[in-house]
Amino acid sequence: MVIKGDSRRDALHKNWQMWGAKGLIISHGTFEWGVSSLAKPMSFKQYLPTDADVKHAHNIGLDEFLRENALAIHKLNVYERFLARGWDINIAKDIRRELCPRIIRSVAIAWAMAIDEASL
Repeated sequence: MVIKGDSRRDALHKNWQMWGAKGLIISHGTFEWGVSSLAKPMSFKQYLPTDADVKHAHNIGLDEFLRENALAIHKLNVYERFLARGWDINIAKDIRRELCPRIIRSVAIAWAMAIDEASL
C-alpha cells in the first residue's frame, strides 16, 4: 500500500509516517504482537465473567457495558505509554492484570447476551 501525496516529498512523508520507524504499521503491529504474546500463556477460564458481571451488563445494556470497559481500558493508557517508552514491566503487568481480563470478560458477556437475545 502506497499513500499518495500532493508532491513526491508529501507522499514520502506520509508513507514514512505509515511504514517507517515508529510508523503506525510498525508500532501498532509490535504492540499487538506483544499483547498477544502476553495473553497466550494466560488461563482464560479464571477471567470469565461472574454472575454479577453478567447481571450488571444486562441491567445497563451491552452498549453501555462495552463503553464502560472501553473507557477503563483507555484510562490504562498502555498504547500511548508503549509508543513513548516501548515495552516495560509496568505495561506488561497492566496488560496481563487489566487489559486482557477486561477483553475476555467483555467478549464472553457479549456472546452470552447475543445467545440470550437469539433465544427469545
